[in-house]
Amino acid sequence: MTFDEHTPLIEIWKAYPWLSERMPQIDKRFAVMNTPVGKALMKKNSLSDVSKLTGFSCEKLLNKLQNEIDAHENRDS
Repeated sequence: MTFDEHTPLIEIWKAYPWLSERMPQIDKRFAVMNTPVGKALMKKNSLSDVSKLTGFSCEKLLNKLQNEIDAHENRDS
């Protein structure tokens, strides 16, 4: 899956559901994604919205997600 700053979070989490466990380990602000409110927000927010909320630049957030996905996929191969 390819994604950018306009990708809705819910689409990323559908493709990579394990991220909901991994991302809070990287930064505690991501723990909200495991709450009912967080799940509702993921349906309407994009990576750009998360960037604003967390203080990570879009580029840094995209790189972090891609690194996590690559590491996870390499572990499974």
